[in-house]
Amino acid sequence: MVSRVIDSLQGPIGKRTATVTVRKLPPTWGDPGAIEQIFSNLIGNALNYLDPSRHGWIEVGALELEPVDETDPRAVRMRIYYVRYNGLGIPAAYMSKVFRAFQRLHGDVAIGDGIGLAVVRRTLERHGGRIWVESAEGAGSTFFVVLPEQPARL
Repeated sequence: MVSRVIDSLQGPIGKRTATVTVRKLPPTWGDPGAIEQIFSNLIGNALNYLDPSRHGWIEVGALELEPVDETDPRAVRMRIYYVRYNGLGIPAAYMSKVFRAFQRLHGDVAIGDGIGLAVVRRTLERHGGRIWVESAEGAGSTFFVVLPEQPARL
């Protein structure tokens, strides 16, 4: 899915002269179209908010599985994926608003309605996952996405 997203964004990637690196991405469980949309929004945002004063790079990868309580029969292993890039970064004062609808930062740099990250958050929640961001203004951001490795056990 991530390969399809990157293929569909070749125009903006070339325009920004960005380098995109995709690390090993283990499989996850969920609606394929929804998961593709999650990564499309995150990689698209990364492209939109690259710092135009330097060569841009975007990295997509995965971390180790989150620990799970093996004694809980309903416990589901969760995978952590990330989209990291050397963009403009998010000021600390704005971090609590990033995943709210109609919140825009750097409106002079990128177009949009400010709903992409809110949609990503809601989609992840419907899959039993979550999202968070780590960012430094002027250095870039890393968005972390947690998705189940397999369907929830009932």
